[in-house]
This record gives sequence, C-alpha cells and structure tokens, in this order.
Amino acid sequence: MLVGMSGPDLRVRKRPVQERGRRRFAEILDSARTLLAEEGLDGFTLEGVAARANIPIGSVYQFFPNKYALIAELSAHDTEAIAAGLREFADAFPSEQWQSEVDHLIDALAALWRRDPTRRHVWLAMQSTAATRSLQAEQTKAVTDEVVPLITNLLPERSTRRARTVAEVVVQMAFSLLHFSVRDDTPHPSAVRELKRALRSYLRAVLLDASG
Repeated sequence: MLVGMSGPDLRVRKRPVQERGRRRFAEILDSARTLLAEEGLDGFTLEGVAARANIPIGSVYQFFPNKYALIAELSAHDTEAIAAGLREFADAFPSEQWQSEVDHLIDALAALWRRDPTRRHVWLAMQSTAATRSLQAEQTKAVTDEVVPLITNLLPERSTRRARTVAEVVVQMAFSLLHFSVRDDTPHPSAVRELKRALRSYLRAVLLDASG
C-alpha cells in the first residue's frame, strides 16, 4: 500500500503537467532504469540518477521523495504495459484456436521483456521492503484482474471463482519465466518456448478437469 504502512513513502510528489516537465520526468525514469540495471539496488541512488540524466538533483527530488518511490513508479509503468497488452488481447479470446492465441499473447508479452530487460531488475528491487512488496502484490493483482475474464470465458462453467485461481497461477507462471527469460539481460527464447508449452498444458488440464 502507498499510505498507512511503515516504510518508505512510495508516492510521486507531483506529476508533470507541461510538456517540458513530462520530458524531464521521462528522462528521470529512463536514467533510473539504466542505473538500476547497472548498479543494483545497493548502488542505486537519486544522486546517481540525476548524474546519469545530467540534471540537478533537485529536479529528481521534485518528483520523488526517495529511491523506492522512483522504483515503484517504474514498476507501475511496467504493470500498465502488461495490462494494456492483455486488454488488447481480450477481444479475440477465446476462439477454437485458443492455444495458438495463448502462444501469440506470450510472444507479445515476451517482447516487452526482450526490448527492455530492466523489467527484471525493477521486479527484484520491488521485493526489497515491506511497502514495495505490498505495492507489487497490488500490481500483480491488477494484472490478474485482466486475466480473470479471459479464463472465465475459456471455462465451460464460466466460474469466476475458479477462473481467479487459474488466473493467479497463470500470472505467477508467466512472470517467473518471463523474468527468467532475460536472467542475464540477454533474451533466452527457449525459456519463452517452455513457458508457452507449460501454459498450454496447464490450461488443457484445467479444461479437461472442468469438462469431467
């Protein structure tokens, strides 16, 4: 949670409104990603982000009270990109070729990790405090909420309760192996292939169980 939990304040102090401010905000985020990937959490500081972006440190503190708030904002951006991809996919799912559609979805999500392997570093950093772990759990739930209707439409009994359990498993499987697929900041297509195989097998077993 952002408020009401002991630990670092994870709120953005203010969000830019003017174009110049939005550009500066984006520069901070881009520099933060690079620095976090290079230095890890221990070497990640707002001063380092300012130096990397070649801007005054006050410009960073204008938006972020501490490094954890900046990491939380990176994680929020990553979460929204995943949720947006799922929403685009929702209109066409499921069809009789749902297994191929699952493959296409995983390929689309894997492209996010392939284009920006720093997602894994952000994910790891979000596990560093109780407050960031709590926020990460909320973000994971937001992604799961997008998956639930997909699974509900796939199940013959259309059980939302059952669909949520399946969706939670699917999300955890996908996140774990997508992060693993860029484990050394290099894409490993074999991990993505195994993820697709695992998801197809799992969902086939779910459908078989539901039909029985």
